[in-house]
Amino acid sequence: MRYRKQLSANIRAQIAYHDMTQVQVAALLGLPPGQVSKRIHGHIDWRVGELLFLAHEWNQPLDVLLRGVEDRPFDENGAVEAVTSA
Repeated sequence: MRYRKQLSANIRAQIAYHDMTQVQVAALLGLPPGQVSKRIHGHIDWRVGELLFLAHEWNQPLDVLLRGVEDRPFDENGAVEAVTSA
């Protein structure tokens, strides 16, 4: 679904912006790296608490991670554009 693709693009952009790896994000969240990979690739949904935690750790408002997610969220594979910090 499109919302997963958009959210994943936003999170990948933040990971790159903060010069982190998926393994580092996994350690930060206390999750196995494979679980973070599944979230980043849109195979499973992020939990709200995980998004809140990442936004806090990255000193970003939650809407930076969610930006664009609300635009036709259930369309299949719609076009997305990563959003970085304002």
